[in-house]
Amino acid sequence: MAPTALSDGYEGMTGLDVTAKSDCLTCHSVSEKGIGPSYISIANKYDSNAINIDKLAKKLINGGSGSWGNIPMTPHSSMSDETAKSVIKFILSLKK
Repeated sequence: MAPTALSDGYEGMTGLDVTAKSDCLTCHSVSEKGIGPSYISIANKYDSNAINIDKLAKKLINGGSGSWGNIPMTPHSSMSDETAKSVIKFILSLKK
C-alpha cells in the first residue's frame, strides 16, 4: 500500500517546506546547477500542467535518470503522491 499524505512525515507542509526538510537541497538549489538541475531550470523546461505535475511527481518518487544527464536521481519512495505533487507545483511556480 502506498503511503498517504497523512503518514509520510510531511503532512501540512508546503512544497517549499518539504524541499527544505527532505534531502532535495543535497543535489538541487533554486538557481544554480548542482549534482542535479536547478529548480528554475526545471521550471523553465516544463509547463505547469496536470500531465507534467503527474509525470514529475512519479519521477520524484521513483527516481531515474536521462532527462538531465546520466546521474540518477535518488528515489523518494516514502513520499506520498500528494506530497510529491506539492513539491513539483512549488518548483514549477519558479518559472521565469
